[in-house]
Amino acid sequence: MSPTYPTGGISSWTKHINTYIVSNKIKYVVHLDSSIYFKRADSNKLFIVLSAILDTAFILFKYVYYLLKYKPYKVHITTSASFSLMKDFFFLLFAKIFRTKVVFHYRFGRIPELSVSNTWEWKLLIFIARRADNLIVIDRSSFDVVKGIEGLQNKCTYIPNPCSSELELIAKKDVISKDGSFIFVGHVIPAKGVYELVKAFTNIENELNLEIIGLCSDKIKMDLENLARSKNDGTWLKIVGNKDINYVIDRMEHSEALILPSYTEGFPNVVLEAMACGCPVLATAVGSIPDMLLCESEDLASGICFEKKSVDSLVSAIELFLKKVAQERYLYAVNGKKRVLSSFTLNTIFPLYEKIWNS
Repeated sequence: MSPTYPTGGISSWTKHINTYIVSNKIKYVVHLDSSIYFKRADSNKLFIVLSAILDTAFILFKYVYYLLKYKPYKVHITTSASFSLMKDFFFLLFAKIFRTKVVFHYRFGRIPELSVSNTWEWKLLIFIARRADNLIVIDRSSFDVVKGIEGLQNKCTYIPNPCSSELELIAKKDVISKDGSFIFVGHVIPAKGVYELVKAFTNIENELNLEIIGLCSDKIKMDLENLARSKNDGTWLKIVGNKDINYVIDRMEHSEALILPSYTEGFPNVVLEAMACGCPVLATAVGSIPDMLLCESEDLASGICFEKKSVDSLVSAIELFLKKVAQERYLYAVNGKKRVLSSFTLNTIFPLYEKIWNS
């Protein structure tokens, strides 16, 4: 049970899993699309509330219909917590009524922060988790937190995201020569650290080019361009907006490095894509990123991690990367490809899901 829309990490995961199921002719898995179609974040508050209720009602109707039609042994539910926990409660309730086992797949990296805040979101998450049959998390920090909670020790499994079959083929290619530019790929919002990113580039003496790829509001684009003008009138910054995957892959293959200064992440697909493309990664040490990049290992690292919300830390990471000789940067690129092929392919990850489904 997972969405195919809107575009994002969970919908990409859905596409990869469904493609694998079809190509391997797996018959015992049925997908229920839990996409949100009515809710729009840019609408007025009343419409947001009404559309959210409509979306929830429609998904619950489909859910009950599937429970009746297929009588599943186990339901695998992807969730991003927050207000989705309200839906998760009803998914759990109906599963209990139909005597179906439940797996909750937490698709976010905020569990450590939530455990400290102890808000209603955390209390509801724990209430639901204790009544589920299995839990999946996508980063080791979340796994460490959940494993330490009474009643959840034997329910939780850490499973990283898989890459797509197409990305696996890209990872098998040789590293392509770089053009010296840096890129950011993702939703261009403050929580992705885009303001710190542009400020960091204005504080570096080297003449560097930065390309920002992703959905961006007019206001944020104007803000970033105004910040960039303090150095060479901002000619080094290019904000190109949302682009298709072919454009993104091409830029990753040719760029010097991907920079991701996010405040929070789970298991970001963009990092996986960059590694497969042989693009070194400079990213904040949040979620699964340090584990993905193996940044503490001098011989196996595919990038550099730095402190979140810190312009100085980001500047230091970029300057450290620039000081490395070409062979060291090449090693980052090669290590990224090797890491993807050894740990993150569907042939490696899908059997881990099957083990939980069949337990």
